[in-house]
Amino acid sequence: MHRIIYVSTATEPFITDKLRQLLHQSRLKNARYHVTGVLLYHEGRIMQVLEGAEAPVRYLYELIAQDPRHAGVIKIADEPVAARSFAQWHMSYWEQEPDELAYAAGYIPLQEWLLPEGRFSEADQLLLEALRAFVTPQLAP
Repeated sequence: MHRIIYVSTATEPFITDKLRQLLHQSRLKNARYHVTGVLLYHEGRIMQVLEGAEAPVRYLYELIAQDPRHAGVIKIADEPVAARSFAQWHMSYWEQEPDELAYAAGYIPLQEWLLPEGRFSEADQLLLEALRAFVTPQLAP
């Protein structure tokens, strides 16, 4: 099992319809290659985890890195893992506009995000919190 995590910036903001289309395409492609993961998006900032067999994960990452909808793609992890963290999700999605996409499979608004107990290792919980912090702007006190 292999995992790649990357960050990027959208070249244009994803409006709801574009985001739905991207999620639909990603889920179909990920299912075809038996890849699972999570996508986080907020105000043009993207962070994604891809996990599965090494060759398909690398292939999908290369497609993403060449996709003109992404700029400044930076790989932050490229590593073997013992097991999937997102085995049930061909592409789970977290974002901050729940009214539009709440019906989508795997959708959890960031402000309501509570990681299920026992579902993720301590390392994965830290990773997911870091992902959320990346895409969620910090509010000034």
